[in-house]
Amino acid sequence: MIKNIIFDIDGVLTNMDDSCYRFLKTTYPEFKDLSYSDMEKNFPIASDNGSFELPKPYSNSWKNSCFYLDRPLYADSFESLQKLKDEKLRLFGLTTAIDIEVKRAWIEKLFNPYFESTEVSPAGISKTESLKLLLSKFNLIKNETIFIDDRFMNVRDDLASGVHVARMKRGINLPLPQDLSHVKEFNNMKDFVQYILNTNKYS
Repeated sequence: MIKNIIFDIDGVLTNMDDSCYRFLKTTYPEFKDLSYSDMEKNFPIASDNGSFELPKPYSNSWKNSCFYLDRPLYADSFESLQKLKDEKLRLFGLTTAIDIEVKRAWIEKLFNPYFESTEVSPAGISKTESLKLLLSKFNLIKNETIFIDDRFMNVRDDLASGVHVARMKRGINLPLPQDLSHVKEFNNMKDFVQYILNTNKYS
């Protein structure tokens, strides 16, 4: 039975692709006519990542812009989190950041009614270590915990921690590689919620 759900934020609950897209169009004259469908053509997705990410120097400029924390919620985020909370599941946020306190404050402002805690780790640290700390801090049992993430490298780290893992496939991304083909994949939060409810119903 699943009792605890840990959420990555960007690409799962918030649309970082949209933030990057609006940043490019507004900031750089050469991208003023950029269409959303051409994003991947201009910035190919790395095969070890699987999800859209701005390359340097664009990423550095984006992180220092007003768009960095202007990441719209996906339409199904709040409704889905509330449904899970109504089922008495423990919900947590786990992400990384360069400016930890700024990002934590932003996440807590958005998700405070739903998350028991938001854990923000320094950028560059593996999700394996972050997850171990979270599991220990809140005495979470691995077999009762699922983490949902979007990036391939994070999914691999999540699996290494011993918890159940799911992948969110929203926005601009690549399909799961062969070594991760056993990981359950979702295109929206509503389907993920239904999976959790069905899993608990029949476990």
